[in-house]
Amino acid sequence: HSENFTDNKEKLHEKALLLRNAKSVVYCSDSSEIENEIETNYPSFKKYNWSQKKDAFVKITEVINSSRHCSVKFIFDRKEYETEIPFTDAASFENCMNAMVASLALNGKAEEIILKPSQLLPVEMRMEQLEGINNCLLINDSYSSDKDSLSIALDLLNQQKHYSKKTVILSDIVQDKTAEEKLYSEIISLLNEKKITRLIGIGNQILKYSNEFK
Repeated sequence: HSENFTDNKEKLHEKALLLRNAKSVVYCSDSSEIENEIETNYPSFKKYNWSQKKDAFVKITEVINSSRHCSVKFIFDRKEYETEIPFTDAASFENCMNAMVASLALNGKAEEIILKPSQLLPVEMRMEQLEGINNCLLINDSYSSDKDSLSIALDLLNQQKHYSKKTVILSDIVQDKTAEEKLYSEIISLLNEKKITRLIGIGNQILKYSNEFK
């Protein structure tokens, strides 16, 4: 989604225009950029927010990750509930929370709603975890091609503590309008930070910077 936007602030403002004829909004108030956009341009909206840091319509009190799912405790309408989300990556977690908060805003029956997230199935090519040969785990995240998606995928990869070696297969980044040299410099730093063992690069752009990778 970053293609053709100069930065995240411009992208956020454009996406927020989708709200202009609405009366209410569901969002995570832990993002100051999102909260500022809504407070500044849509102050009259009914706000259904969720947060891990402060009081909100849904206040998350604890998140416990395992290898394939996470347990989430939260407070809604002054009662504590617990649900299980069958994903551990940040993007899927945020999507699930937005959907659950929207359901609570529309329905309010928390006892029914908390049973639903565990029934979700992964979307193909979006943080899809597959069993590979030789006791390998494959994480297929070819749905998007930008630096932010790569960072989230690498975080999910690093959650797999029982694998000592990590290989990334990366094609040219085509959906990110960051200047090419700066973009690949940031990707190199990201791969170093995440302690990737091996990189397989595919494409003319990434080939130009091959000597700069470890």
